[in-house]
Amino acid sequence: MSSLTVLLGFVAVLFAVIYRIGPGGSKSGLVASSAETRIEQAIPAGGRVVSSSLNGDQLALTLDVGGVTRVIILNINSGKLLRTITLGTTP
Repeated sequence: MSSLTVLLGFVAVLFAVIYRIGPGGSKSGLVASSAETRIEQAIPAGGRVVSSSLNGDQLALTLDVGGVTRVIILNINSGKLLRTITLGTTP
């Protein structure tokens, strides 16, 4: 019974890998382009990028702006700012 479970797990992983690299190209949500994308005024003056994370076509940047932590979420295909989140402290 345990060998059947291992075999099913292996087949599931193999299927997932084949799905990701199979026909239809990338499933990442990014539009293929050789051009550079420039998103104006995404980072405020004096801001510093602390970290970044890509999820499909959304880019989340964690910024330090004068001691205040902000997270901005951008759509990298359209260049549109989707959301700005300012993180505060609780007294």
